[in-house]
Parts: sequence; structure tokens; C-alpha cells
Amino acid sequence: MRWTFVILLATCLVVTTARSVTLSATDTVGDAQLTLALEALITVTPPSVNWCTVTIDVHGEEVALAEGDLIEIWVYEDDLVGNDLLYENRFVVTATEVSAQWVMRVFDCSSDPANLLGEPDNYAQIYAEALNPHYS
Repeated sequence: MRWTFVILLATCLVVTTARSVTLSATDTVGDAQLTLALEALITVTPPSVNWCTVTIDVHGEEVALAEGDLIEIWVYEDDLVGNDLLYENRFVVTATEVSAQWVMRVFDCSSDPANLLGEPDNYAQIYAEALNPHYS
């Protein structure tokens, strides 16, 4: 079984110093879960920091995890024509994670908020994907 997640969140991009609530969405495929969390308001001036986190949580219940399994994560900004890659990460499952049959990692997927400018009505649609080819 190959798992691929797609999580979509709409985010308002504004120029303000106010902090906002966090939006999050989670998708589960088999024994793996991906969560994308975003600040509801992302500021350009001053630039927001730590406005995006992505969490991968995999339990080796359906298919046992193996040391060296590659897990890949991407975060995109959705456009009508082509999507902008905001973040990517690849990592391998460690011996400790195999022993526990559990992978739980959290990544800061924030990039320069100016990358989101130019979206209609200043709303950016952000989504995340993850893939473990071992599950194919």
C-alpha cells in the first residue's frame, strides 16, 4: 500500500502585526497521519515566522517500518497553473523508530511570506503531501 496525503487549507495573507489563530487539517491513510498547521493571518511586514508546521505520524501496524525507509514531505501553494513549492524534506526511518514501529516528526515548513503575494484577494491555498515509496 502506498500512501499519499493531500491536505488543503486556505490562508489569508495580510499586512498586520496581529497574531491569529492556527488553522490545521489532518488526513489519515492506513496507519499514517499527516497534519498541516498554518497561522490564519500571515504577515509580510514584519514577516511572519514559524507560520507553518507539518507533522507526520506513522505507526507500523499495516506495513512494518524498516530501517532506511524513505519518507518525503512537500508543502505547496496551489495556483491555477503550476504550484509553488514552499517546503520539502526527505528523511529515513531510524533503527530506534523501527524498534518502536513509530515515526513522529514535526517540521517547520515556513518560508518567506512574500512568496505568497499576488494571490487573488490575498488568499493563498496551501497543501501538504507525504509519500513513503516502501508502501507501494
